[in-house]
Amino acid sequence: MPDNAKQTVQTRTESHSDVATSEAARAYQAALTERQFGEALVKRLREAPGPVTLRNFREEWVSTEEGLVHEFTVELEAAEG
Repeated sequence: MPDNAKQTVQTRTESHSDVATSEAARAYQAALTERQFGEALVKRLREAPGPVTLRNFREEWVSTEEGLVHEFTVELEAAEG
């Protein structure tokens, strides 16, 4: 990651209008998204040539035309120092 470069890691579930309405389905989607986000984040951190700062972490359910999706987002910056 070049100095002062910002990157965003974002993971979201596939949207299914009728699935995310049940508690069990939402729990499954949340766990799946969390695992995928963790894998994507660790991959980016391993690729970074030096220390990285994480900023603006968000976890939210987003309403789309197709239905609810579970989403994780975080910004990565090269750490100063």
